[in-house]
Amino acid sequence: MIVRPANAEDMDALLSIEQSCFRKERFYQPYIEGLLASESVDSLVGVVKGAVVASAMVEHEAHGRSHLLSLATDPGHQGQGYSKSMLAKVEELARGRGSRLMFLEVRVDNAPALRLYRGNGYRIIRLLPDFFGPQEDAWQMEKDI
Repeated sequence: MIVRPANAEDMDALLSIEQSCFRKERFYQPYIEGLLASESVDSLVGVVKGAVVASAMVEHEAHGRSHLLSLATDPGHQGQGYSKSMLAKVEELARGRGSRLMFLEVRVDNAPALRLYRGNGYRIIRLLPDFFGPQEDAWQMEKDI
């Protein structure tokens, strides 16, 4: 997989990944356009054989913190380590921007994502009740990078 910065030509693929991987919390075109234009956000895609199969978006905040906004792999390409590669790349970019901490929110029922994050050194900080909507809780997780 080749990981590169996302651009406007990737919009259809980004929207498709969001649609297939997320529920209410998925990002829509205007929001993604804003992320792509933001100086404080790194938006990436993972490409296999010319097709976008994964995406990651991380916002770099003040005080040495970065916020992983989204990390997803197209369902037809899951289980091949692409999300792990994307996570490693966003952590590398965050360190390059001076971040010492990466944090994220993940659905409490998203077992594959929880395995990925825990397996890569993320720890649960707290429960965020109703974070994704009524009765749709999240874990806030973080990792020193």
